[in-house]
Amino acid sequence: MKALRLFFVLFFASIAIAPEQARSEIRNSDLQFTRSIAEGEWLRLQLDLLALHLSFPAYRIDISLNEKNIIVFTFLSSSGLSDDMVKMGRADTEKMLKYHAEGISERVSTLIKDQFPRLWTDFDDENDFKGEFRVPGEDPEQVTRQRAYWLKGRLHWSQ
Repeated sequence: MKALRLFFVLFFASIAIAPEQARSEIRNSDLQFTRSIAEGEWLRLQLDLLALHLSFPAYRIDISLNEKNIIVFTFLSSSGLSDDMVKMGRADTEKMLKYHAEGISERVSTLIKDQFPRLWTDFDDENDFKGEFRVPGEDPEQVTRQRAYWLKGRLHWSQ
């Protein structure tokens, strides 16, 4: 009797802890189809991925293609980074913002050159690329405010 009880306990325990092979709901054959995508949509997707790659906890970057087909970035500082910019002073803050704008511009240019050869021939980062630097608002009603913007390869202060 004890042997039979031990057998059932071990049997049910082995069923409960036995590794069950997981099967995917997505069939491999469904992943083999080719999808067509317009160049503009592919560029938008690549810009989204680049923005995610360039973002950090201290700031978020958004890069998109606007209605005039200009690539636009938004650099949103965290409140901590915004406080640090105030402490750094205007000259050091300008160096930092310029560094980021030039870095984003370089990465966008590389993306266009490497993945969009048709666009690269006419791409001019002074006319086809701009951006803004935003910081948290001073009061709860003001979500963010523009601190500076990047236009024609130069940083301009908003205030």
